[in-house]
Amino acid sequence: VLGLPGCPCVEASFLSSTYWSNLGMLQVPTPKGLLVYNHTETFGSYCAAWDARLPGLCASLGECQQSYCYVDPSNCSTASYPTSYFPQLGLQYSYLTCGDSESQEDFVKQIRTQLTGQTFRFAYPASSRPWHYEQYGGWTGSVASFFQQLSTTAGFQTVQKTVSQASLSLFASPWDACVHDVQMQLIDFCISVVMETDTRRQMATFTSPILAGNMKLMVKKEVADNRWDPALGYESVWFSFLKPFSPMLWLLVASLVSTAGVFFYWVEEEDGSCSCSCLHPRRALRGLSAICEGLQYGTLAFFAGGDLGGAKVDDTKTRAGSAIRVGFAVFTMVMVATYTANLAQLLVVNAQQTTGITSVKDCDPPSAICQKVCVLQIQLSLVGAQH
Repeated sequence: VLGLPGCPCVEASFLSSTYWSNLGMLQVPTPKGLLVYNHTETFGSYCAAWDARLPGLCASLGECQQSYCYVDPSNCSTASYPTSYFPQLGLQYSYLTCGDSESQEDFVKQIRTQLTGQTFRFAYPASSRPWHYEQYGGWTGSVASFFQQLSTTAGFQTVQKTVSQASLSLFASPWDACVHDVQMQLIDFCISVVMETDTRRQMATFTSPILAGNMKLMVKKEVADNRWDPALGYESVWFSFLKPFSPMLWLLVASLVSTAGVFFYWVEEEDGSCSCSCLHPRRALRGLSAICEGLQYGTLAFFAGGDLGGAKVDDTKTRAGSAIRVGFAVFTMVMVATYTANLAQLLVVNAQQTTGITSVKDCDPPSAICQKVCVLQIQLSLVGAQH
């Protein structure tokens, strides 16, 4: 079992830690000394009674049947607790994600017994609605009310303090200063909705998260402008006018234009007759000249709108020439229209990529510059209703 979907088990990295011995075994520091875990499965990587695999930890097998696994507290919707086995790795484990509610209740009772009758010092870093704020001479808010209810249920007393001036002088953020007071043992708890950062983790430990905010910051991707480099070939700006068509399509268009021009010239200007005297040098030069004339016919006609024969319909001398002329005009019209449409689309896409994301409307519907929008879970219904 790999845990609940909202709190999956994770695999810890023991190989690079100080807990991994030179003999290729995991050394687990426990209340009964340093015990050796010698199994192929990574310790705590899935739901199992891992304590039962540590020889000498429990007096009987019945004491080691609690099923748990290590979890990522930022990706866990159930209760999790810091492990005492590997304090340097900052791991947290969970009973509930493995379905062991009985062990969870026993653990809660154990904690409640330890808290009952104790007195703890705490501080709020600053006023922060709706979590904790001053009103009518006292503190209220969702977090403040939760902590008050917790102290009443667990039976411990609290003494409210203020964040020390010494810590406030060291940090620009009162939240950093409040966590620093915990490190300096000036207070026992810093009560707030505190984001876990590397700096704060080094100063104090955190409880299980009560809110997971999967916020994402979307920024424009910086791309080096090397479009003018001729070495890019077809992707260079120098050849950007060719982008509406692929290289193979351009080759096909050039072949059709040349063929149409040559055939039109031959049926209109030449008698089409040929004999063995065609092998004469003069006849060969004349044939080459006809091909050149035909290529000129086709190229000029393509860029002039597709008319091979000229302005008048009766300029065409043969039926074959008329057929080639009409077909070439239709072909040119289709190709020019397709080229224009593809060019317009490329210009629009390039303009969007240059501008970047301007609002959520750029992602509704998903586009080339924005495929996904990440929002807070509590705002999901609101954003979904608007977009």
